[in-house]
Amino acid sequence: MTLRYLTFSLCLILGFTSLNAQNLELSGLYGYQFGSRINYYGGYVKIKDGSGYNASLGYNTGSNYIFQLNYYRNTADVKLRDAVVSPFETRIAFINADWFSIGGTRTTGDGPAYGFFGAALGVLVTTPTDFNLDVLDRELSSKQNFYFEFKGGGTYMFSDYIGFRAQAILQCPIDYAGFYVSAGSGGTSSGVSLNSTVVFFSLQGGLVFTLPQ
Repeated sequence: MTLRYLTFSLCLILGFTSLNAQNLELSGLYGYQFGSRINYYGGYVKIKDGSGYNASLGYNTGSNYIFQLNYYRNTADVKLRDAVVSPFETRIAFINADWFSIGGTRTTGDGPAYGFFGAALGVLVTTPTDFNLDVLDRELSSKQNFYFEFKGGGTYMFSDYIGFRAQAILQCPIDYAGFYVSAGSGGTSSGVSLNSTVVFFSLQGGLVFTLPQ
């Protein structure tokens, strides 16, 4: 699924090259993602706060709409508290999250400063590493999920070609997680399967470039 999504995105990017270059914009942002928590009977799994970055390619249609391809990368620790296997909050893995989305934004205002809001649909690829096998009874596998994205913010252009952008993003993966834990060798085992919709909130800021004619 991810490969097909990336192939489709690449075709769109190549298609952009045939459009008016002055309508293209590139942005690179860095920010902070607030964690989330998934509760279940007897405990919870917590995805901790972490840093991340974002790269976007947009095409300005000239009518206050920008079509965008987005890539986000976030990393964070994952911790578990379980009444049976981990009565105290314990780190169980480190997770890499790659977000790929296609969407659009609507701009508001004229001049060098303008606001925007938008939405997108994408694919999230989570890749856990650095497992705590004293708690987990197996290594966690990579997983793919669809997600919805909503964002809003503002841009200030210092010139015709470069500006600063700040934005807030709400990302909502569908059927996130799936952790299995145990008390270790010789102890009582307990499996926990989590399939829940969670929400992640991020704040980002960085530079935006429009290509010269």
